[in-house]
Amino acid sequence: MGSNSYNTQREIDLIELELSLEKDLDILFETGFNQYGRALCWKKHPGFPYRTQCVINLQGTILVQANSYLNKYDRAEYYYKEKQLTLVKLSELKEDLSYKLEGSAICEDIDPFNQGIARIKIVVPFPDHVPSPKSDVVYGTSEYNYINFNGDIIFSENFADAANYSDGLFPVRSFKDRECYYLRIDKTSLLHRPQPVVISSMYGLFIDSNYHLINSFDKQLTNKCTTITYTDNHQIALVEYGPYTYDKKCCFIFPNGQKVPYLDIKAEYEKSHKDGIRRDSAFSNGIISIVIEGYGIKHINLEGQLLSKVHFSISDLLSYHSSVDLHKFSQGFAVVKTPKGFNYINQRGELLLKEFKNFAGPFSSGLALVKNEQGDYYFIDRRGKKRFNISIPDVYRSIVLLGRVQVTPIENDQIKFEQVSIFDLDGNFMCETTSSLSNLDDQFSMFLKEDYLDWWGNKVQYHRGVRQ
Repeated sequence: MGSNSYNTQREIDLIELELSLEKDLDILFETGFNQYGRALCWKKHPGFPYRTQCVINLQGTILVQANSYLNKYDRAEYYYKEKQLTLVKLSELKEDLSYKLEGSAICEDIDPFNQGIARIKIVVPFPDHVPSPKSDVVYGTSEYNYINFNGDIIFSENFADAANYSDGLFPVRSFKDRECYYLRIDKTSLLHRPQPVVISSMYGLFIDSNYHLINSFDKQLTNKCTTITYTDNHQIALVEYGPYTYDKKCCFIFPNGQKVPYLDIKAEYEKSHKDGIRRDSAFSNGIISIVIEGYGIKHINLEGQLLSKVHFSISDLLSYHSSVDLHKFSQGFAVVKTPKGFNYINQRGELLLKEFKNFAGPFSSGLALVKNEQGDYYFIDRRGKKRFNISIPDVYRSIVLLGRVQVTPIENDQIKFEQVSIFDLDGNFMCETTSSLSNLDDQFSMFLKEDYLDWWGNKVQYHRGVRQ
């Protein structure tokens, strides 16, 4: 698991292990195994009538199981193997930091530690009195900085925005020019982000002034390029060489310099009569899913081999409201369109399961929504077994989040946001809401109707985000 190379076969083996553990332990995987050999999953709790979140290792051992879902500190400690402070110590540290900050600024939140560094959120609360119009203080705004494990603040100035520290880089947005940078641990060298949005630095792909692709360690990965296109999660880049579209040589490249050739790109350009691979091309489960403008979707493995001759067009994607991520692999499977309907292919390109004539959605937390010939919607698991039905005539989209399944109906082309249904992972109906399921804080989820409901479905009252 500690290898720095990307390998399709290893990803195939991990998915097959997940499927075996799902069957043997009656669990549902939320994530795949990470570089530490750990995954988040949902398992029935012996003390409660529902599944709760837990962390499992490659041997099938449950390392920790929550009463609901893991808070962000437990996730960091058990899933990412990052040492964390206790909640009591964190509370004390926030008070100490607030005492050190200038004026009335307070440390509102401390993120989990990553490689010994944690991001902190700093705010200046609104005063009880009406502030002077001549005051230079901006109340209610958020600023960010970082601390080490001893509670020392890393930078003398705060930032307008920041993402988690990783691999020696701090992704920040400056107050001075509102630009995004990766600031190094030595505080002296700045790398300008070509994208306007601050994202995690774990992928570390940059373009230097000579249009070379470099990684976060200043290693030059390519010669001068004509085009560099990031996939949707910025984990891999498509690099193109050559002055003309039809003469371009292309490859996909990872931050470690590993390259995946895409040899038949010229033919696909000629078929499409367009000049671009779309930015929503994706990499997941060891497979690169390529969206070619005007042609369709193709999948290749990390040896550059075409995965399957079964594809479907962008129009097939866009004809379904809920198909935002249909083009890419999710939990080891990708949806394809066949002459008989919809189906799934695995990482070997093999067609699986039976055909679903009307619709098949992507897998999330081990579940996927499908629609049969009779027009009935139901959820299946990754072995194709029906898990539960839903009595909704037509579905706009379904989302699985924090162990809850959210289904939004559509009727006469009108999306019924006021009738969103919430189920648990075994199909037990919980409530009907008027808005999306969201995190209210790290301990409760919010279902909004006439009342607030917590993760268990109990009524609670909130005042300014505080549970009463």
